Amino acid sequence: MTLLNLDYLREYLTNNQKPKLDVNGKEFHEHIPVPYRWTHGATDLTLGDGLLIYSIIHYMRAKVCVCLGSGGGFIPRIMTQARVDLYDSQIFEGNRDFNWGDIGSTYLVDAANGIGGNVDWKNGDSFLRKNFFPRKHLRCDTLAENYCLHS
Repeated sequence: MTLLNLDYLREYLTNNQKPKLDVNGKEFHEHIPVPYRWTHGATDLTLGDGLLIYSIIHYMRAKVCVCLGSGGGFIPRIMTQARVDLYDSQIFEGNRDFNWGDIGSTYLVDAANGIGGNVDWKNGDSFLRKNFFPRKHLRCDTLAENYCLHS
């Protein structure tokens, strides 16, 4: 037995799930590695330096987490999971809702312009956005347009 739930790691944190049909027409979920997870030393069954991010958030009992740049959403998943786990371990009280609850928010800031790599969470139906619900999807180009150019 391990301290971490390896099935959960593989199914939600280190991979995206894509529904597929087998030869008999039965649906199954294909596990596709989260883009750029390797830059954190992560594999299907290990978080790499994501474990450090998780530990820091857990230790500091952080409710607001900001990720600057994330091609595949690996770190925002861990940020959100750490906050949910703080609630489940009765550190945070109140509403567990990912978006508007008392567990705080994960903010994701990325230019999402293809420079340095493409993001896979830009579409609303991405695995990250459907399962971890980063509350804001602020892109640098939007920030510049709304705040820097009009100030």
